[in-house]
Order: sequence, then structure tokens, then C-alpha cells
Amino acid sequence: MTWTTPSTVVAGSTELTASLWNEQVRDNTSFLYTPPAVMVRRTSNLTSYTSNTAISWSDSYFDTDNMFSSGTDITIKTAGIYSCVLRGSARGNATITRILPRIFNGALSIADEDMIVQVGVQANFALCVTTKFAVNDVITARVLFSGGSGYYLEGTANDASNQTALSVVWLGSA
Repeated sequence: MTWTTPSTVVAGSTELTASLWNEQVRDNTSFLYTPPAVMVRRTSNLTSYTSNTAISWSDSYFDTDNMFSSGTDITIKTAGIYSCVLRGSARGNATITRILPRIFNGALSIADEDMIVQVGVQANFALCVTTKFAVNDVITARVLFSGGSGYYLEGTANDASNQTALSVVWLGSA
């Protein structure tokens, strides 16, 4: 469902039809009640993850605009200003010292944060950005590790707080 710019009604007009009411009032209200939004997540640990490659998502927790089907990509269907949040948890061997979560629009990095972590400790991360997207922009997420190997992204199915997830939520038109 998309937003339709409301018509301007002129004084004395009697042109209100059922289809005009449904398009201008019902459909626009429904759009604002359930704006475009998606949250994809890992429901199992991503142990074969290669640092700085796009994260492969297990499923969508919710998807109100058919932006995700499978794999790594979220495809924007409605242009506008969006809030994006990448959050999760990572573990590694005793030599992991840095984590760099990143959000991309195509090949362009739109947000990243270099985090120094305590060696050998679980590292929780959250990265937030508000930005403008066009129809068919493709959003992916990556996490770069440095200082060692044997790292993985957590996706424990029974603990939502430890699931690595990416949410993309429409805030308004651009």
C-alpha cells in the first residue's frame, strides 16, 4: 500500500465518491497506521561468517512492505526517510580486539562505528542511522572483526536480546 497525496477540495464540491474516500482517507490512514517497516534477524549463530561480508538473515520478524524475501538484502519499496538499527552480539577467540558494524546502501557505507572490545568477551553492539532512501535501494549489514579469527555473530533463537538483527522503519516522506 502506498501513500496518495490528498486532493484539494473546493468549496461547494460534491464530488466525494466511495473510491475517492477509500483512496484518500481509508488507504492513507491505513498506510500511516502500518508504515513500511522490516526487521530481519539471525535465529541461529552465524559461525561460518566471513568478516565484512553481508550478513545472511534467517527470517523477518516483521515486514509490512515486502522488503525482505531471503538472503542478505532489504529492498526499499517506498521512498522516504528511514531509521535503521543494526544490533547484535559477537563472540570470538581471545585475540579479537575490534568490531566494526556497518550498514550499506548498495556499495555505499551509510553508517559504521569502530568499537574496541575487551579481549575474549562477548561484545554487544548497536548502530543507528536516519537517512533517505529511494525505491529499489538495497540495504545490507556487515560486521568487520580485527585481531583474530574464530569469531561469530550470535543469533540464539531463545534469547531475542542476543539475536543479531537489522530493522529499517519508514519515518516520513523525503
